[in-house]
Amino acid sequence: VLAVVAAISIGSCGHTEAGFKPAPYRFVAKDRSYGFFGRQRNTNQELWECSGLAAHSQIDSLVWAHNDGGHAPVLYLTNAYTGLTTAHFLLRGASNVDWEDISVDALNHRVYVADLGDNRQVRSNLCVYRVSEPLSFSGADTIDAECFIVALPDGPRDIEAVFFQSSTQCLYALTKRQGQAALYEARLENATAGDTLFFEERARIPLMGIVAADLSRDEKSLVLKTYKRVLVWNFSSAFSPEQFLRDRPLSLPYRKEKQGEAVAWIYDTGVEPAGYVTLSEGQARWLRVYKKGAPQGPF
Repeated sequence: VLAVVAAISIGSCGHTEAGFKPAPYRFVAKDRSYGFFGRQRNTNQELWECSGLAAHSQIDSLVWAHNDGGHAPVLYLTNAYTGLTTAHFLLRGASNVDWEDISVDALNHRVYVADLGDNRQVRSNLCVYRVSEPLSFSGADTIDAECFIVALPDGPRDIEAVFFQSSTQCLYALTKRQGQAALYEARLENATAGDTLFFEERARIPLMGIVAADLSRDEKSLVLKTYKRVLVWNFSSAFSPEQFLRDRPLSLPYRKEKQGEAVAWIYDTGVEPAGYVTLSEGQARWLRVYKKGAPQGPF
């Protein structure tokens, strides 16, 4: 049984209780409030290696998406219910070395793209890009990207999952390849282009292989994805590393995808999620939507 000790972090967005041991996640109960709602094929032939999804903060049906490393530094706006790409944006001043996840600051309408993938764990050029979220668009456009240099506390790590907390202006990242995933935290309040984000370790959880994450707008639900399952933490109040350590996750309905590396909450109205969406890589690229009250299966 895996059990881990939380790290103490000073001068961060909160504090972590030293010596607290979280429960293992080998066996988890199911969250039966969600079920399979439907699927639509992703019709965009350019978006064929999706590794990140995040809901647009102002248009509920649209999700941001991007390709994995080696592709052009482009963000796509895709309708989660139809699979149609509404617009795409080339990020001026950015490059896609290994983009792995995306998150949205719903309070300030800004998008964060994590160029943090590092399969061999040797990179020294990790960065996070920030762009202002456009509300009006038509087809193709170019938008300016701010770059933040990333410094990790314990050397190179492969990171494929990030999420942003608007109320604290903190960006969180989770490692993929360690037997116990490390949760890193960086404060972006007052950060300007070119600044270095010094991530601090806030916790370790008994889970590995995390490839995507998303924190809900109300900050009470955190979804994590591995290649095999989707897990959710439902908090009584806003997310904190302390609650993340204390609470056990629930298992969400999920049809296993080939190389599925993306998950995002979706909304009908307001800040409470109505469901979540996944999108896999490769030729059979289906946007699968799971919603509250939908049938449990089969998927």
